[in-house]
Amino acid sequence: VSPQAILDRFAAEWDPNNFLLIDCFTDGLARGDPAVSAFYRGPAARRAKVERVEALASPGSLQELLGDVELRLGQGARYVFDSLTGMQELWGQKDALMLFLRSCPRLYDLRTAAYWLLDRPGHDASFLSRMRHITQVVLQLTEEKDATSVRVAKAQGRGSQVAGRRARVSFDRGRIRLLPEPAPTQPPLGEALKAHRIARGLSQAELARKVGISPSALSQAERGHSGLSPTTLDGLREVLGLSTTATRAGAVLPYRVSRRGARNHRRVAPGMASEELANTSGHRILLVRVAPEATGRTVPFVTKRDEAVVVLRGVIEVRVGEAQEVLHAGDAILLSEEPIASWRNPGPEEAELLWTVLVGA
Repeated sequence: VSPQAILDRFAAEWDPNNFLLIDCFTDGLARGDPAVSAFYRGPAARRAKVERVEALASPGSLQELLGDVELRLGQGARYVFDSLTGMQELWGQKDALMLFLRSCPRLYDLRTAAYWLLDRPGHDASFLSRMRHITQVVLQLTEEKDATSVRVAKAQGRGSQVAGRRARVSFDRGRIRLLPEPAPTQPPLGEALKAHRIARGLSQAELARKVGISPSALSQAERGHSGLSPTTLDGLREVLGLSTTATRAGAVLPYRVSRRGARNHRRVAPGMASEELANTSGHRILLVRVAPEATGRTVPFVTKRDEAVVVLRGVIEVRVGEAQEVLHAGDAILLSEEPIASWRNPGPEEAELLWTVLVGA
């Protein structure tokens, strides 16, 4: 929609100090329409922070501007793209998809939250599949008579009970009200089978061959599109080594994924911050960042257990007892009797360390 329509819609919330609108509509789908372009001659364009992209024959101009915006805003900015369907109308499916595939990982590296909106019926299965593959969370909205229904189509790194959940949403005076439906007490059969198959390193074709069904039939069952006969289910349980109840209960995978957005962050000391990657009965693993020229004269992590520190990036000086060591990227130090008593980053760049503390016997 036009920049004026955006500003009208969000008039109460719009703050030029916190919002930047990148306008690809005026010279895109509006084709430079004089009535739309007149916005830039009015007072609203001067009050709001709006940047107009004029050369829109291809996504190149937008990508160039986005690169500049990313440098200016840095980490933590939020992006809303409205919409991928409009981009496809403007540039075609291939260019719109490539813009998404290039921008999404780059924004993730900047530790931002990026929301990509699209009208599902406007895209073919190939487009939706590639978009879904690279995206962490996919929400599907459906308009209903008295509310909007939201379905979690994908929730990477969350439990199997999250994907597939639905809720009704109502909008009340600018606020979103969620009316959740009861969460399922157990994951669907197809999801449990898929989880156990992956845990045992079997492809769909391999598992289907072992139980005497087609890969297509197994794929349909895992996605909940069709059922399986009791005989086939017994065969699957036997091949996967499951009890009768294992495919009904929540699937337990032999690994655990630590997603960046769900991890604990802590300021250890001025100039040193840690991010907890894992905390198990055996080890505590942290990603530690040390700012350029930061110095500390205290023990970062007080423990009586053994420690192993690997320098992933940059340079770090450490003192252990009376000894002084300078560690570069790739170096490691193992500590068993004395901890690191003081540390310093002498370099002009941030140092990154993988710090493991043995907390179990």
